[in-house]
Amino acid sequence: MGAVEVLSELVDIVPRRIDSNSGGPSDPNTTAEGQAPPLPPEVIRLWNEAEEITSTNPNAIREKVSLLEQCRDLLGGVPEHWHAIGVAHGALGNLLRSLGEATGDIDALRRAEAAYSEALKEYRRDNAPMDWAGTQNNLGNLLKALGEATGDVDTLRRAEAAYGEALKEYRRDNAPMQWAATQNNLGALLQSLGEATGVLDALRRAEAAFGEALKERRQDIAPMNWAGTQNNLGALLQALGEATGDIDSLRRAETAFREALNERREDNAPMLWARTQCNLGTLLQTLGEATGDIDALRRAEAAYGEALKEYRQDNAPMDWAMTQNNLGNLLRALGGATGDIDSLRRGETAFSEALKEYRQDNAPMNWAGTQNNLGTLLQALGEATGDINTLRRAEAAYGEALKEQRRVNDP
Repeated sequence: MGAVEVLSELVDIVPRRIDSNSGGPSDPNTTAEGQAPPLPPEVIRLWNEAEEITSTNPNAIREKVSLLEQCRDLLGGVPEHWHAIGVAHGALGNLLRSLGEATGDIDALRRAEAAYSEALKEYRRDNAPMDWAGTQNNLGNLLKALGEATGDVDTLRRAEAAYGEALKEYRRDNAPMQWAATQNNLGALLQSLGEATGVLDALRRAEAAFGEALKERRQDIAPMNWAGTQNNLGALLQALGEATGDIDSLRRAETAFREALNERREDNAPMLWARTQCNLGTLLQTLGEATGDIDALRRAEAAYGEALKEYRQDNAPMDWAMTQNNLGNLLRALGGATGDIDSLRRGETAFSEALKEYRQDNAPMNWAGTQNNLGTLLQALGEATGDINTLRRAEAAYGEALKEQRRVNDP
């Protein structure tokens, strides 16, 4: 059960919308006469209604999915509308992936994979190469999420293959920003693959992919994209430093996160700023523990404090819980390094906060991980204070964590 969580970011290629011009002469849905039949008005109405839903709340996403499924079904019997059918399937895939990631719903992720597969029946490399490439990119994003959620390395390898397909048409010379976005996504995938398999070469290839992305995602022309890839590069360099024991990689990770924060500010991108602050906190904790640098641990605590200004229980409960869990681990490390009992007690509070959202019914593995972390902290606190009751509470927390571990191992 990992002590901390570091977040990378993927880029979806957004499919073209369906609108009243979808049967026009510039549309690829052409008949022998050179023009596709007009789309049914009901399709346009449903699509526009779906686009009006901008909330990312899971129930809002489900409503949007329902509307797009109706569009898909209405279009399904008209082969001449192959392009609009592909758009509908691609949009459904993106939404279902978002839903699956937001709720931990593996079935939603599998439905997203099916939607992308359907889109690729309409978008082929020979008839719509750029749409085909965009869908391959998004399929890669989906397979990365599914592989990480299930622990299936083969699914991660399939994600790598999908990105490879996308890069056959997304080249630096003809689609530089899409090429760079796919290189960014490939880097994040290779990091996951390297961490899952312990293969250092995958981590080094991830670093190379992020380097490629930064050739086009430059601060002067695409500052927020540049910052996103810097954030991902920081996460990768942290993973590489942890895997190899290379302190220089950890220091380079800190530089990358701070570069990202030059563009991700609390005033212009508060949630992304919070994400990078959280990632910076985990990096500084790792660096502090590796070097014995107490100041780095204190700077990690400050970074988590910054993240919690925007990651609040009311607006981002799972991110808030993640950061509270990370803060608890940091305070345990700080208390152990300094002998400060107050840090250990504050760490216990942080884990208790995390468990308000990391519950066994909605996030069982996160709940179990935090219970395990709480047990480790209570054990350290009990040993430091000689309090038998605290040691018994540590035993109880370990027992809670083992309940979920046993359930997973013997379902």
